[in-house]
Amino acid sequence: MWRKLVLALIVVPLGLALIALAVVNRRPATLILDPFGGSEGGAALEAPLFLFLLGAFAFGLVVGGISTWLR
Repeated sequence: MWRKLVLALIVVPLGLALIALAVVNRRPATLILDPFGGSEGGAALEAPLFLFLLGAFAFGLVVGGISTWLR
C-alpha cells in the first residue's frame, strides 16, 4: 500500500519532470571548470543542460551512499 502511494506521489511526477527537462533543454550548455581562467580556458565541457543536472544528481547519490556506508 505504502509503496504504491510513494510511487504515485513521488516517483511518477519526478520521472515526468526529468523527461520534460530532457526534452526542453536540448541545446548545448557550457560548463566551465576553471573559475579563474575565464571562458577561453581548456577546462570546459559542452553538453545538454539535463546531462549536467543528472550527473550532479548521480554524483550526490554516490557520495551520499558512500558516506552512509562508511558511517
